[in-house]
Amino acid sequence: MSLVRWMRKNNRKIMAFVVVMIMLGFVGGVGLQQYLSRVGAGRGTVRAYYLDDRKIKDVDRRRADNELRVLRSLFAGQMLRYRQTIFGTPDFKSRLLAEILFPDSQSAAMANVEMYQATARGQLNVSSADIDAFFKQVGPSRDIYWILLKAEAKRAGCVISRSQARATLAKLIQQLSEGRGSVAMLLRNVISTHHIPEEEIVRIFADLLGVMAYSDIVTSSEAATTDEIRAAIGRAGEKLNAEVVQFKASDFLEEQTDPNQASMIAQFEAYKRYEAGQQSDENPYGFGYKLPDRVQLEYVIVRMKDVEKLIAPPTQDDMEKYYNDNIDRFKEEVQLDPNDPDSTSERVKDYADVAGEVRRSLIEERKERLANLVINDALDLAEAGFGGMDRDKATGKDFEAAAVGYDEVVSQLADKHSITAQAGKTGMLSQADLSDDSNLGMLSMEGQSRLPVDLRKLVFAIEQLGATEMGRFEAPAPRMWENIGPLRDRFGSILAVVRVVGAAKAEVPADINVSYSTKRSVADEPDKPDKTAEEVHSVSAKVSADCRLVAAMTTAKARADEFVKLTALKTWQEAIDEYNKAHEKKDESGNPIAGSRLISRKLTNRVRTSRQDLNASVERFADNPYINIKDVIESKKLNDKLYELLGDDKTEAKDINAVLKFEFNASYYVVKDISRTEVTRDEYLESKAPTALRLNAGRSNSLALTHFNPDNIFERMNFRWAQSDADDKEKAPEKAEDKQREDSA
Repeated sequence: MSLVRWMRKNNRKIMAFVVVMIMLGFVGGVGLQQYLSRVGAGRGTVRAYYLDDRKIKDVDRRRADNELRVLRSLFAGQMLRYRQTIFGTPDFKSRLLAEILFPDSQSAAMANVEMYQATARGQLNVSSADIDAFFKQVGPSRDIYWILLKAEAKRAGCVISRSQARATLAKLIQQLSEGRGSVAMLLRNVISTHHIPEEEIVRIFADLLGVMAYSDIVTSSEAATTDEIRAAIGRAGEKLNAEVVQFKASDFLEEQTDPNQASMIAQFEAYKRYEAGQQSDENPYGFGYKLPDRVQLEYVIVRMKDVEKLIAPPTQDDMEKYYNDNIDRFKEEVQLDPNDPDSTSERVKDYADVAGEVRRSLIEERKERLANLVINDALDLAEAGFGGMDRDKATGKDFEAAAVGYDEVVSQLADKHSITAQAGKTGMLSQADLSDDSNLGMLSMEGQSRLPVDLRKLVFAIEQLGATEMGRFEAPAPRMWENIGPLRDRFGSILAVVRVVGAAKAEVPADINVSYSTKRSVADEPDKPDKTAEEVHSVSAKVSADCRLVAAMTTAKARADEFVKLTALKTWQEAIDEYNKAHEKKDESGNPIAGSRLISRKLTNRVRTSRQDLNASVERFADNPYINIKDVIESKKLNDKLYELLGDDKTEAKDINAVLKFEFNASYYVVKDISRTEVTRDEYLESKAPTALRLNAGRSNSLALTHFNPDNIFERMNFRWAQSDADDKEKAPEKAEDKQREDSA
């Protein structure tokens, strides 16, 4: 019998067999795969060990990766990222766990920024360097972390029952779906997607809750003591008030003669190794002549007011078209019934009512487009010589050799756009000098997190200095002669491209005669004279000024003593008037010079700051150019002096008229009255519980950086790779980055 005849005769049997095989392949494929994976589990390659030689095999890593995919389908990432404390603040323990198990660049950038903000508010007792260090670490794939964290939690007895896990999952679904979803529906979707039983899904979610519970226990173990709670309430609730007059030494500098050379040399030798402002018991005035880290910058500045001159005034047709194209921007809510606040309706404003707004918006948008075009052209022109360069491998010398002069860039911008841009070069600027620059000091560039990165931080992060460190979600550290931009100031008045062309590390000056240029940037009208003179940092001039300041303190002390004698004969205000009559400075016309009059100041509701809180603030804000930590330190030190003058056994002292020396700001104060209000027992009892919870929550969130630090996880779990081959270890970060890119997508 031929094959064809046999197939015709048995075609029904053949069809039935084929259908059965297809069904087996469709239904049993997943089960067969799971069965084979279980069979092969014992023969998997061992990749790593942890604890007492427990093994991590390939099959373990695959299983862990599958579990994390299941958790992602259960919205575990969202649950961790949006979890809050009882105070409504972000729970950073959960945020950090989410970044380890469910890495995502966008959410990591948001968490990074939120932690910065919480640090600034005092809710986290960590530094920005600690935060950056956590987010910069790239370890092995997330499956390794999941295996280790699960084992750690179970080893400590943190096991969540499946009924608890199911109840928590139900609450989570209700919150995320706003009451429109159910656990049953979600589980059906996960079962359909991942082909695993419902009990297994709930077990995986319970493991995650166990990890969270263990982290809560560990990071909350340092509970605040009663003394700490009492001190925190006392500092926050106790207020200091005083009335004073201040005699600044700087007001008497003109009366001092120039110091002799011997005095200047002695002053220089005493403080040449101190940085300026480095105050201590040995250096109460904060004298310092050590040269700081410095950079020299070249810049191209484009002013928005020059761009606006190139914008053609919008025509009536342009304005009407803009109005019609953006009609949603000109809608408003109107109330239909004055007696019913909910009776509102949406109404489009008449064109005549918003014509001025339309015109301004149209001009601003055109100006912004042209400004971006000009500054991007400036960047392209400046990098015209970098075309054939491998920028990843290029050095500062390579960039310098291929750099196009900024004067040439400005000339080409004028030819192409008929705009007047400014090019120039600064002197050697310290971080303080750059912050004081009226143009460059305001510039920033958009980082990876879409938040501005200050130019000061960028330029001092170059390899030659390393004075600042860029965070993972900021911009990469630039190299010498590499163009930085586009940059813009916070007021939207200028755009710029900048590059570092010189750098010098901090050093002790060789002698008192050291000096260098500190010329700032210039962006004035071309037809006006240069308002920025050639500025010079002269060590000898600084030493001379400090010697005169010390001498002026003697004059300030004499004036304070003179004022105290007046208060013995007259009332406080009469003494002030008498002093001003004798010492008030006047101009050539006989009019009082502003700021030269002695005035009474009332210091009200000043809060006492502990040394621990002050040190934490200094550490938090050390690299933040927008927060003057010196003011915080000055306030704390002055408060301490006033408390010392009042004494611990008093709550009020009136008409004491005491002279107080305060070297921190080179002044003498005469203090009339001091008083402090203490926290009452009722206020203490009312604040005790919330304060304890707040302190514990802050500590718990702060310790989370340590608990979830990858290196600490490995150390706690005694993690080590099975092979010592360095190549295998180097592949782990690459795989982690690949996972992050995959998860983000």
